[in-house]
Amino acid sequence: MSVWQNVRGGNIHVPLWLEDEDYLVILAQRQGHWLLKTQYIVTYRNRREALRQERDAFLVAQNG
Repeated sequence: MSVWQNVRGGNIHVPLWLEDEDYLVILAQRQGHWLLKTQYIVTYRNRREALRQERDAFLVAQNG
């Protein structure tokens, strides 16, 4: 499973990507709790590639 953080529209989101199952869960941070934003099966190759690029960019930024 891959987990990273991004900002969309000023809100902090945490994608949880179960790559072996092609399943994505998005959590949104709210005041004092987390909210299930959405979840879906990743069916398109270009979406998988976009997720990989976003995850890898986050990891590079975290590790310097």
